[in-house]
Amino acid sequence: LAIAKRYTQLPLKQAVISPSALSLMYPSKELPGYTREQFISDLLHEHQTEIRSCFKGGACKVQIDFTEARLAVKLDPSGALLASFIELNNLALSRFSETDRQRIGVHTCPGGDKDSTHSADVDYAQLLPSLFELQAGNFYVALAGEKDTRRVLEIIRSTLKPNQRIFVGVISPIDPH
Repeated sequence: LAIAKRYTQLPLKQAVISPSALSLMYPSKELPGYTREQFISDLLHEHQTEIRSCFKGGACKVQIDFTEARLAVKLDPSGALLASFIELNNLALSRFSETDRQRIGVHTCPGGDKDSTHSADVDYAQLLPSLFELQAGNFYVALAGEKDTRRVLEIIRSTLKPNQRIFVGVISPIDPH
Protein backbone atom coordinates (compact mmCIF):
# COMPACT_ATOMS: atom_id res chain seq x y z
CA LEU A 1 0.00 0.00 0.00
CA ALA A 2 2.77 2.43 0.91
CA ILE A 3 4.59 1.70 -2.34
CA ALA A 4 1.44 1.99 -4.45
CA LYS A 5 0.64 5.35 -2.86
CA ARG A 6 3.89 6.72 -4.30
CA TYR A 7 2.55 6.20 -7.82
CA THR A 8 -0.99 7.51 -7.59
CA GLN A 9 -3.28 9.97 -5.90
CA LEU A 10 -6.28 7.76 -6.75
CA PRO A 11 -8.07 5.74 -4.05
CA LEU A 12 -6.46 2.38 -3.31
CA LYS A 13 -7.90 -0.94 -2.18
CA GLN A 14 -5.74 -3.28 -0.12
CA ALA A 15 -6.35 -7.04 -0.02
CA VAL A 16 -5.93 -9.16 3.11
CA ILE A 17 -6.43 -12.87 3.68
CA SER A 18 -9.58 -14.00 5.45
CA PRO A 19 -9.62 -15.25 9.03
CA SER A 20 -11.37 -18.38 7.79
CA ALA A 21 -8.44 -19.28 5.52
CA LEU A 22 -5.94 -18.63 8.30
CA SER A 23 -8.03 -20.68 10.74
CA LEU A 24 -7.09 -23.74 8.70
CA MET A 25 -3.51 -23.33 9.91
CA TYR A 26 -4.37 -24.69 13.37
CA PRO A 27 -3.73 -28.45 13.38
CA SER A 28 -6.54 -30.92 13.92
CA LYS A 29 -4.79 -32.14 17.07
CA GLU A 30 -4.78 -29.49 19.80
CA LEU A 31 -1.44 -27.86 20.51
CA PRO A 32 -0.30 -28.21 24.14
CA GLY A 33 -0.61 -24.85 25.91
CA TYR A 34 -2.34 -23.15 22.97
CA THR A 35 -5.96 -24.06 22.46
CA ARG A 36 -7.85 -23.57 19.23
CA GLU A 37 -10.02 -21.02 21.06
CA GLN A 38 -6.93 -18.96 21.97
CA PHE A 39 -5.66 -19.28 18.40
CA ILE A 40 -8.99 -18.00 17.02
CA SER A 41 -9.00 -15.13 19.53
CA ASP A 42 -5.45 -14.16 18.49
CA LEU A 43 -6.34 -14.57 14.82
CA LEU A 44 -9.34 -12.25 15.09
CA HIS A 45 -7.27 -9.67 16.97
CA GLU A 46 -4.53 -9.73 14.32
CA HIS A 47 -7.07 -9.55 11.48
CA GLN A 48 -8.67 -6.49 13.05
CA THR A 49 -5.24 -4.93 13.55
CA GLU A 50 -4.31 -5.60 9.92
CA ILE A 51 -7.46 -4.00 8.52
CA ARG A 52 -7.17 -0.97 10.79
CA SER A 53 -3.52 -0.62 9.71
CA CYS A 54 -4.63 -0.63 6.06
CA PHE A 55 -7.13 2.16 6.74
CA LYS A 56 -4.56 4.11 8.74
CA GLY A 57 -2.10 3.64 5.87
CA GLY A 58 -4.52 5.28 3.45
CA ALA A 59 -6.53 2.43 1.96
CA CYS A 60 -9.91 3.61 0.71
CA LYS A 61 -11.21 0.02 0.86
CA VAL A 62 -9.97 -3.25 2.29
CA GLN A 63 -10.78 -6.46 0.46
CA ILE A 64 -10.90 -9.73 2.38
CA ASP A 65 -9.91 -12.54 0.04
CA PHE A 66 -12.36 -15.36 0.65
CA THR A 67 -11.39 -17.72 -2.18
CA GLU A 68 -11.91 -20.71 0.10
CA ALA A 69 -15.67 -19.99 0.20
CA ARG A 70 -16.41 -21.66 -3.11
CA LEU A 71 -13.95 -24.44 -2.32
CA ALA A 72 -15.74 -25.05 0.99
CA VAL A 73 -18.94 -25.79 -0.93
CA LYS A 74 -17.05 -28.27 -3.10
CA LEU A 75 -15.41 -30.01 -0.13
CA ASP A 76 -18.57 -30.06 2.00
CA PRO A 77 -21.82 -29.90 -0.01
CA SER A 78 -23.80 -29.94 3.26
CA GLY A 79 -22.78 -26.29 3.74
CA ALA A 80 -21.50 -26.78 7.29
CA LEU A 81 -17.92 -25.81 6.43
CA LEU A 82 -19.05 -22.69 4.57
CA ALA A 83 -21.35 -21.77 7.47
CA SER A 84 -18.44 -22.05 9.92
CA PHE A 85 -16.33 -19.82 7.67
CA ILE A 86 -19.12 -17.24 7.41
CA GLU A 87 -19.55 -17.28 11.19
CA LEU A 88 -15.84 -16.77 11.83
CA ASN A 89 -15.54 -13.98 9.26
CA ASN A 90 -18.61 -12.26 10.71
CA LEU A 91 -16.98 -12.42 14.15
CA ALA A 92 -14.07 -10.52 12.65
CA LEU A 93 -16.36 -8.03 10.89
CA SER A 94 -18.32 -7.43 14.11
CA ARG A 95 -15.23 -5.71 15.49
CA PHE A 96 -15.80 -2.80 13.08
CA SER A 97 -18.35 -0.03 13.01
CA GLU A 98 -21.04 0.04 10.33
CA THR A 99 -19.14 2.89 8.66
CA ASP A 100 -15.96 0.83 8.54
CA ARG A 101 -17.83 -2.25 7.30
CA GLN A 102 -19.03 -0.17 4.33
CA ARG A 103 -15.35 0.22 3.41
CA ILE A 104 -14.64 -3.49 3.80
CA GLY A 105 -15.30 -5.91 0.98
CA VAL A 106 -15.14 -9.63 0.39
CA HIS A 107 -13.67 -11.23 -2.74
CA THR A 108 -14.75 -14.62 -4.02
CA CYS A 109 -13.68 -16.59 -7.06
CA PRO A 110 -13.06 -20.18 -8.16
CA GLY A 111 -9.36 -19.82 -7.45
CA GLY A 112 -6.89 -19.32 -10.23
CA ASP A 113 -3.32 -20.49 -9.97
CA LYS A 114 -1.07 -21.76 -12.74
CA ASP A 115 -3.81 -21.81 -15.38
CA SER A 116 -6.30 -23.85 -13.35
CA THR A 117 -9.05 -23.33 -10.80
CA HIS A 118 -9.96 -25.31 -7.70
CA SER A 119 -13.71 -24.81 -7.68
CA ALA A 120 -15.02 -23.46 -11.00
CA ASP A 121 -17.39 -26.44 -11.08
CA VAL A 122 -19.23 -25.12 -7.99
CA ASP A 123 -22.43 -23.28 -8.89
CA TYR A 124 -22.57 -19.75 -7.51
CA ALA A 125 -26.19 -20.53 -6.54
CA GLN A 126 -24.73 -22.73 -3.79
CA LEU A 127 -22.50 -19.94 -2.50
CA LEU A 128 -24.00 -16.49 -3.01
CA PRO A 129 -26.95 -16.64 -0.56
CA SER A 130 -24.51 -17.54 2.25
CA LEU A 131 -21.85 -15.12 1.04
CA PHE A 132 -24.25 -12.19 1.36
CA GLU A 133 -24.76 -13.07 5.04
CA LEU A 134 -21.35 -11.54 5.63
CA GLN A 135 -21.60 -8.14 7.31
CA ALA A 136 -19.49 -6.34 4.71
CA GLY A 137 -20.45 -3.47 2.46
CA ASN A 138 -18.78 -4.58 -0.75
CA PHE A 139 -18.48 -7.86 -2.61
CA TYR A 140 -16.07 -8.60 -5.43
CA VAL A 141 -17.41 -11.52 -7.44
CA ALA A 142 -15.39 -13.12 -10.23
CA LEU A 143 -17.76 -13.43 -13.17
CA ALA A 144 -15.65 -13.61 -16.33
CA GLY A 145 -15.12 -17.37 -16.22
CA GLU A 146 -18.78 -18.23 -15.62
CA LYS A 147 -20.73 -20.06 -18.33
CA ASP A 148 -24.03 -18.27 -17.68
CA THR A 149 -23.23 -14.78 -16.39
CA ARG A 150 -26.84 -13.60 -16.72
CA ARG A 151 -27.98 -16.36 -14.36
CA VAL A 152 -25.28 -15.45 -11.83
CA LEU A 153 -26.29 -11.78 -12.03
CA GLU A 154 -29.91 -12.77 -11.39
CA ILE A 155 -28.84 -14.77 -8.33
CA ILE A 156 -26.88 -11.75 -7.10
CA ARG A 157 -29.88 -9.47 -7.60
CA SER A 158 -32.22 -11.82 -5.75
CA THR A 159 -29.92 -12.48 -2.76
CA LEU A 160 -28.16 -9.15 -2.29
CA LYS A 161 -28.95 -7.35 0.97
CA PRO A 162 -29.59 -3.62 1.40
CA ASN A 163 -26.40 -1.57 1.78
CA GLN A 164 -24.34 -4.19 -0.04
CA ARG A 165 -22.60 -3.27 -3.27
CA ILE A 166 -21.34 -5.70 -5.89
CA PHE A 167 -18.34 -5.38 -8.16
CA VAL A 168 -18.12 -8.06 -10.83
CA GLY A 169 -14.85 -9.25 -12.28
CA VAL A 170 -14.95 -9.08 -16.05
CA ILE A 171 -11.42 -10.33 -16.78
CA SER A 172 -10.38 -13.91 -16.22
CA PRO A 173 -6.72 -13.79 -15.19
CA ILE A 174 -6.09 -17.36 -16.38
CA ASP A 175 -7.70 -16.88 -19.81
CA PRO A 176 -4.98 -15.92 -22.30
CA HIS A 177 -7.53 -14.02 -24.43
